[in-house]
Amino acid sequence: MYRAKFCWKQNKKFPIYKKVIAPYLKTTQQLIQLGDTTSDELADVEMYLDIPEDFTYEIKSNFQNYGEAVGSVSSIAGSILGFFDKLNTLSAIGGKSSNSGEYMKFQVWKDTEPFRMSFKFLLETKTDPFIDVYAPAMALSSMAILSPVVDNNDQTVFYTPGVNSGGMKSLNRTGNNAVGAQKKTGKNKQTDTMDSSDSSKPSDAQIQAWAKTSKLLSEFLIVSSRVDGDTGVLDLPAGQSGSFDKEGEIPLLIINNAFIESCKPTWSKDRTTSGIPLRCELEVTVQSVFSAHDEMFGYLSKSSTLGASFGDQAAIVATNIFR
Repeated sequence: MYRAKFCWKQNKKFPIYKKVIAPYLKTTQQLIQLGDTTSDELADVEMYLDIPEDFTYEIKSNFQNYGEAVGSVSSIAGSILGFFDKLNTLSAIGGKSSNSGEYMKFQVWKDTEPFRMSFKFLLETKTDPFIDVYAPAMALSSMAILSPVVDNNDQTVFYTPGVNSGGMKSLNRTGNNAVGAQKKTGKNKQTDTMDSSDSSKPSDAQIQAWAKTSKLLSEFLIVSSRVDGDTGVLDLPAGQSGSFDKEGEIPLLIINNAFIESCKPTWSKDRTTSGIPLRCELEVTVQSVFSAHDEMFGYLSKSSTLGASFGDQAAIVATNIFR
């Protein structure tokens, strides 16, 4: 079975951490886990939810007429388009056709939308409804709404889902353009900004700036169980070095820098005496911060021996269908 894996840095000042996640972590953890590192202000949280049904995700690009694309560039281009319109009109009167106007109708790329995926999870009580149902549903729901925090000046600061306009100002502070241009500050030194040709990932400075006002998923993954003895690894996406070799997991895709767009829990009327529902149907929509691109995905490659492999790495055993 495939599982959705949500990873984020949980602010310990949020109400959800104090009232739900912190008590949860004192119990026998199942769906919510702490990552390898924690700090005084942030906790690295990982959550696994089973995907019970076939799933799909949306990858979409938008297109427009070439004439519209050119016409939006300058008024001169608009005049040229007007000339072509008149030329086509005159050609039609004379009984002849002109290909110039047809060229302007060609569909050309306009933009690529962010990666977007929706799920319907079923949380059921196995041992404790607080552990199996309530805490996971509320933790993800909190990622889709505002979280108030009182700062050192007794002012209430609201953290927002995704990157807000205030956080976007960091893009200009970390470089010479909207993306952040990589500049050399010495013979072998570089600033902490990213290359201007790579708009698929933010710099470390930008991520830190966003974390001050935003709620983001550091990673969103779809993983399956690894077959015993399998040594297949996956090159990390988005320019990261190393390989994905987490024990027991085979990733189908890895999305860095995403957010919870919406979360819709449907609670069962069956509950415990303390009022905790025994089941929850949780609808979740995840969206990437950046436009969809190839480096988001871990691609399988054909192997002549054991079936499929990740890139040029060891093959993945082809018996992992029903696990």
